[in-house]
Amino acid sequence: MQEFSARHYKLLLILSIESSAKKDMMADNSTLNQKSLFKKLPMASTYYEYLKSLSKEQLVKLIFKPIRKRADCPGNACRKVALKLSYDGRNYKGVQYHPFLKTISDSLYNALEITNLRCDVMKYSNFADNKDLEDAKDVDDLVFCGRTDAGVSAINMVVSLTINSHLETPNKSYDIKEEDYKEYPYDVILNQHLPEDIRIVGWAPVPDDFSARYDCVQRHYRYYFLLKDLNLQRMKDCAKTVSEMDDFYCLSTHSNPKAIYKRKLDEIGIYKLENLTDDTETCFRENGDEKCKGDDIYYLEIKACGFLHNMVRKIFWLIQNSGKNNAFSLKNVQIASPFPLVFVGAKFKNTLNFITSDRQNKIRFIEEAEDKRVQQVISCLRLEKYKDYFDK
Repeated sequence: MQEFSARHYKLLLILSIESSAKKDMMADNSTLNQKSLFKKLPMASTYYEYLKSLSKEQLVKLIFKPIRKRADCPGNACRKVALKLSYDGRNYKGVQYHPFLKTISDSLYNALEITNLRCDVMKYSNFADNKDLEDAKDVDDLVFCGRTDAGVSAINMVVSLTINSHLETPNKSYDIKEEDYKEYPYDVILNQHLPEDIRIVGWAPVPDDFSARYDCVQRHYRYYFLLKDLNLQRMKDCAKTVSEMDDFYCLSTHSNPKAIYKRKLDEIGIYKLENLTDDTETCFRENGDEKCKGDDIYYLEIKACGFLHNMVRKIFWLIQNSGKNNAFSLKNVQIASPFPLVFVGAKFKNTLNFITSDRQNKIRFIEEAEDKRVQQVISCLRLEKYKDYFDK
């Protein structure tokens, strides 16, 4: 018997609840016979018959989700890589690690620990003797190219880290070498231990001194919104005024005493969302915008080398306020909601060449095939259970 996928643990929970309900009903009504009980809980009774057909070892595997051993991905060497990931940030308190909050970093750390991919840098001389690294411990940390706040989502976010390599002499350049295709499939391995709203979509070879933060030369954000009654021309005029600013003290949260407020934007503009799909309109309606129309969805696009804390959200609030026909003012600028804000991408000093894999799709296909197999077994048991009834 093959092992169940994670989806079936929920069925076990439902079964436990239904079994508890069965006991309560039997206690409340001693005259309730088995036939009437099966009518109330047909799924529970059929699935229970299936569980009884399993051995003890199969039941243990079914109930307790298997955890990969720490020695799954041992390292023959350490290497620096860049991971490209996308995530729905609505369920997270930002990207940076926090000991008491659910963050993107926390989920990545857990996946690295479970798979034993996290590298002990002091074990390998190629890192410990690297004079370009001021502190060898620093290369063990996750370094993101952008720091998104709580509720902010991202596509094409890049994070650099030191990781175990399956190769004895891994590639240390930006170019993809033939041996890189023999490397651990980092995206597939980590995705199996990450939440479904965090996906790694590829990895790239990089030199040991690469930093996703300090080698990044441009960050790109989009803030989506519904036009509705907003004055589009006034919003565009406000965006042009912001593009000419060189001091963003009034358009940021002063959380960092070392922050540099003198800076320029590379690009800022307001655009209509083209090629709108039905799923996009449904998403807006599910968030309370029942009157959403395809021609109402716009976004603020903004690019710069770097952004201050809450800078993009304050800029959008200022532009939106101008769209409400209010006068342009940098006093008492508020912070817009984080949920429509998306980190779209980044540019680096050197081009990153990502390796992607379709193996994750194969894994999902196997899980779906397993679902069908279980459904078939349950259907056969259910048919057998009521065979006498149909023969009458």
